[in-house]
Amino acid sequence: MNRRDAHEVMVRRIAHIRLEVDQAVDIVARGREAFDADFVLGYAGTKLVENVGEAIASIQSAYGMEGNDMPAPLDGLDVPWRAIKGMRNNTAHQYWKVDLGVVWDALEKNIPQLAAALDTVNIDQP
Repeated sequence: MNRRDAHEVMVRRIAHIRLEVDQAVDIVARGREAFDADFVLGYAGTKLVENVGEAIASIQSAYGMEGNDMPAPLDGLDVPWRAIKGMRNNTAHQYWKVDLGVVWDALEKNIPQLAAALDTVNIDQP
């Protein structure tokens, strides 16, 4: 994949992450009790976390990277890329073990932290 195509993947996946962040905010605004009581909210939150990890994996794949490596300008962010992808792997491949308390923590704390980090960089330029 050439640099311009890889950059387009990054721009699109970051846009997807931002949409997922908006959904996370909506789920969290409903409160922990609602999340715990409503299977659909738990399932949606789990899928949301999975989608964010998949978007990160897609960016890394476009640039031939893995682990905690990311292309500029994402490489300077204090974000645990590998851990986010790891959670995606767990929700996708070990769905029967998903701890909704961990998902809630990701929705309430980690996803907004990721969004704040992404807001500090300009990804529009290749």
